[in-house]
Amino acid sequence: MDKMPTYQWGDARRLAGFLRNNGPMIAKELEPQMRAVLEKGEELPDLAHLLDVLGRMVIAAQGHVEKKDDDKGDYATEVAVARNELRRETMPVLRSRVQEVRKLMNAHMSRKTVKRVLGGKGRTPRSDDGLENLATAMVRRLEVLKPIPTPGGGSVDPAGWAKYLSEPLERVTDLLIHMDVYGGGASAMVEKKGEAMKSYFKLFRRAARVGWIFCHMAGLEHTARQLVYDGGRPAEKIKPRKGPVNVA
Repeated sequence: MDKMPTYQWGDARRLAGFLRNNGPMIAKELEPQMRAVLEKGEELPDLAHLLDVLGRMVIAAQGHVEKKDDDKGDYATEVAVARNELRRETMPVLRSRVQEVRKLMNAHMSRKTVKRVLGGKGRTPRSDDGLENLATAMVRRLEVLKPIPTPGGGSVDPAGWAKYLSEPLERVTDLLIHMDVYGGGASAMVEKKGEAMKSYFKLFRRAARVGWIFCHMAGLEHTARQLVYDGGRPAEKIKPRKGPVNVA
């Protein structure tokens, strides 16, 4: 988890704590004014509970940001694990077998047949996608060829070479698909996390503003001055400011 949700966590809980702890005092100061305008049968609004719920909403919104951050990390981890297996284990095996089969083809086939099987390719491709494409073409074309007689009276079996390539090729294909799927998921999670952050910051400032307004309505100006936010708003890309930013 990056540091952004970390300071959001502290900010959200400080605001929620402020609204919860100061709610009863704010409600008590405003009670005479509210009671004076109640109509017959009306009950006094539970302002302290309202402020507490607002604080809980802020915490929930921040928790949603953390969840999206965790989701992004999970997708990225899946991609990293697949890439590690691909580069360190499966792809080297496939590359080695492709090179080995190419030597067998050059030893037992005509240049024309070799060129047809390889699709005119020269060197073994360096890229993962290129090697997968070459191995796929080799398997598809070799598996339909008949055994080739050898000078000693025996034969070699191109279909056997195809089978020899198929095992690592299938795993390489699975890993590449896995990386594509989870790589796309990671990109989507980055966007969703950004949306969650924007919603959180908007709710945070509005809840803080509501608390500030009720503090001033209750004549608690000193208490209202505690509602400052120094976490910044990175999602909105504003220039950094020195000192705390007053939500008012």
